[in-house]
Amino acid sequence: GQSDALNKGFHKAKGQIFGWLNSDDTYAPGAVTAAVEFLWSNPDVAAVYGDARFIDAFGHDIAKCVHVEKFDRKRLLHYTDFIVQPACFFRRSAFEAVGGVDMSLHWCMDYDLWLKMVNKGLKIAYLPKHLANFRWLADNKTATGDWGRLKEIEKVVARYADGTHGYIRLEMLNLHLQEAR
Repeated sequence: GQSDALNKGFHKAKGQIFGWLNSDDTYAPGAVTAAVEFLWSNPDVAAVYGDARFIDAFGHDIAKCVHVEKFDRKRLLHYTDFIVQPACFFRRSAFEAVGGVDMSLHWCMDYDLWLKMVNKGLKIAYLPKHLANFRWLADNKTATGDWGRLKEIEKVVARYADGTHGYIRLEMLNLHLQEAR
């Protein structure tokens, strides 16, 4: 699956800074340069993420990913995953320190990776710059995950914090309402 492929790819990579794009996402112009320069200028930072935008199937702008916010460990654990995966870059050393991506995960291997980094005491920083575009399609993995995706996120959050965080509760409520309708 995807998690296994990511681990294999990163294992073969020769660089010191990692990031990944899913097949439908794109980097903003200058994103890689900005992330690399930030990490080289801040040796104490293990990972850096920035802003992202939603785009449609044709690459046209839909809207800013408004859930992205300045890094806060407590909010990452108890509120929501505000790090948009294609807008995040991290050091090889951080990836290796936490054992890479959990191959048992299908939907939230990225969120689990961030949580493992924070749990290990590694520093994550926010760079207020447009770094990536997340292509929102009716049939992409995130959009079609429904209960399976939410249960997996719940399982991951339970590894690092008590209970389910706020945003997942709202998504679950929404699914209940859709089913009741």
